Amino acid sequence: MYLARNEGGIRAALRAWTDGKDEMKFLDEGLRPKIASLGWEIERFGGEVYGKAVCELRVPLTDSEQDELARWLSFGTSDGLLDNFGEYPIKTSDGDIYVSFFQYDGENYMLAEEEFRAQVLGEQAQGFGGMGGMA
Repeated sequence: MYLARNEGGIRAALRAWTDGKDEMKFLDEGLRPKIASLGWEIERFGGEVYGKAVCELRVPLTDSEQDELARWLSFGTSDGLLDNFGEYPIKTSDGDIYVSFFQYDGENYMLAEEEFRAQVLGEQAQGFGGMGGMA
């Protein structure tokens, strides 16, 4: 709930960090014409705050293209547009916090929204809580 309590500050810092930056220019040329826009956001779900990539598609992607996009987005949390985001403090009433979309435990991954929601709802239904939120 700590991150959820500071959701507004995290959202503002993320917008300031990404404002005016075009991550699309780094996207594979084969995917670029199929994606209208690409950005990063946070969302509260099940009491936790999660980072998410927001992609507007021009045309549906094949399974292999979805996998390629997920790998690219996962890379983007550590070495792309969000590189170093977690190293800068976000001022809150609780003091400075540091938020990273990258998981340092080697479990950095991307799920399609439907898969994410099904997994989180499934875990919550079993009493496990959320998937952990952002670091």
